[in-house]
Amino acid sequence: MAYLKDKLPAYISVGIFLLLSLLALVFWELQREKSLKKHLSLQADFYSSSVKYVMHTINDLTDLIFYLKIDRDRWLKEVLRKVNRDNMEDLHWEVYYRYKDLYENFMRSKHIRQLHFHLPDAISFVRMHRPEKFGDSLVGVRFSIEKVNKTLKPLKCFEEGRIFNGFRNVYPIMDSGKLLGTVEISYDAQSIEEVLRKERQIDVELWVRKEIVLKKVWEEERENYLPIPGVDNFLLDRETHNPSLLKKEEYSLFWEELSHSLKDWESPTALHKNSITVILIPLKNCKGEFAARLVLYTKDRTPLFISRLYTGFALGSVAFNALFAYLLYTLIIKYRELKESSLKDPLTGVFNRGAFYTFGEKILSLARREGRPVSVVMCDIDHFKRINDTYGHHTGDVVLKEVAQAMSKNLREGDLLARYGGEEFILLLSLDREKAVYVAEKLRKLIENLKPKGIKITCSFGVAQAEEGETLQEVIDRADKAMYKAKRLGRNRVESD
Repeated sequence: MAYLKDKLPAYISVGIFLLLSLLALVFWELQREKSLKKHLSLQADFYSSSVKYVMHTINDLTDLIFYLKIDRDRWLKEVLRKVNRDNMEDLHWEVYYRYKDLYENFMRSKHIRQLHFHLPDAISFVRMHRPEKFGDSLVGVRFSIEKVNKTLKPLKCFEEGRIFNGFRNVYPIMDSGKLLGTVEISYDAQSIEEVLRKERQIDVELWVRKEIVLKKVWEEERENYLPIPGVDNFLLDRETHNPSLLKKEEYSLFWEELSHSLKDWESPTALHKNSITVILIPLKNCKGEFAARLVLYTKDRTPLFISRLYTGFALGSVAFNALFAYLLYTLIIKYRELKESSLKDPLTGVFNRGAFYTFGEKILSLARREGRPVSVVMCDIDHFKRINDTYGHHTGDVVLKEVAQAMSKNLREGDLLARYGGEEFILLLSLDREKAVYVAEKLRKLIENLKPKGIKITCSFGVAQAEEGETLQEVIDRADKAMYKAKRLGRNRVESD
């Protein structure tokens, strides 16, 4: 008994140590899973946003091709006016050879896969990628064409076809208010991969739902799709299957082991295995149905780093160190949240002036490298001091919030909106002056109809497009001058520099 009594403190100490060590192991394992999940969530969000930005950039290119080349082609419009079943074949080849150089030497180099002309009744007229196939009806097959024929407005969406799938931009070809036909300019996943690879090594695949391929794709064209190991309800677009991060013999095992994780269909998902992170981005077709997945592979050692870090914490932990690490972890999270909140204007919820300069400089620099236009729009609420003096500062705050919310909801993803100071707001748009003026005019009319708390409000706008070599501040100054010009000319208007 005396021996046991002497050793009891040691036994208790060892017992507490083992208990705390067990708790520490469990705790740090839970923290590791949480951090890994958070990291993968951030990866999914980041690459999803990157893909949206790339698609927006390519869509701008297809717009240029249509509006500068095709829509201005009077010869093409004359052909579309007179084409019928009797002369279709001859006119088909004339159109094909007229656009062959543009398609093969320019568009294909930009990974624009299809240039496809259609007649108003959704009859295929010229497939530049399969010129021997024409005259077939696309009714019931190509919803996008039928919709553009009805609305007479361009439509941009992912859609499956009889030969290829693609990100399709379908435009109506009009003349004097009459629909002469439509044209599709579509690109593929490889074009997205090409842009993303400028920043890091990445592979991009496109998976299409198997039932859609079997329903829509011509039987002789189904060889363009491959089965995916362990994934029964999707087929892989063969042209996108060129793995550089995974060896061919590793590919099957990779997806057989990860296929059980493919549960979340409607939102971007990130999975990790063997230092490779896979981001699966769902794609809706033109009908709003989930039809495909964009699958991105990228080297990612952060999950390995996270695992090693938390293993080290677990093995070296005692109660005090575990508590200290937990407090430190909490402090880091709080610091991140505080840093994020410092970028927002507390009243309106939009970015503040400092954040605008931080992000604006980067956007302007990137746009110049890629040769895209950028415009600054200054917005000032007319007679705002009178509103404060008449109705009180609380009502003035309500006006600021509603104006900010209205503009936020009516801008594109990627446009930058910030409160510049007082009753002034500033926007950075990836548009030229003419289109930026159009956006400003739309916002002006929208604000004019707001009437928060029954008060009629208006805004004056100034627009300036960034010139070569000009700093962001210089563009802002020109937009500011244009805004004051709008005020001098009577307010509630848009002026450009």
